[in-house]
Amino acid sequence: MSWPLRTAALTVALLCTACPKQSTFQPPGAVYDARDLVGSWQDEGGAITRFALDDQAVVVSSIVDSDGEVFQVRTSGWVASAYQWIYLVPSTGYVVTTTVDSIAGDSMQTRWQNAYSEGREEMVRVGR
Repeated sequence: MSWPLRTAALTVALLCTACPKQSTFQPPGAVYDARDLVGSWQDEGGAITRFALDDQAVVVSSIVDSDGEVFQVRTSGWVASAYQWIYLVPSTGYVVTTTVDSIAGDSMQTRWQNAYSEGREEMVRVGR
């Protein structure tokens, strides 16, 4: 290996070893651990959101409304220091973003928004 390539490889190796390890469960500044989300949570309207571990990360695996409608999860994960998921409600075409503000035991405080409205909502754990 030539001198410039060895120098570049060493620089990359040193930079990577100096980087702090980031947990897939909780980024710096988060006030809760996403592993606390794992399980089933019911919102005030009766929809059940399920969180699961997937390859060492917490993901929203499904959202089913109280009438049986299945919402389409677009994304889920950390945005800055808060866990957030985005889903589509097929019957209305609404795209909803929900962000977790806090988790205490079996109670989760969230805020949600779509193109037409926004609000706050408590979700309660209904299964592990």
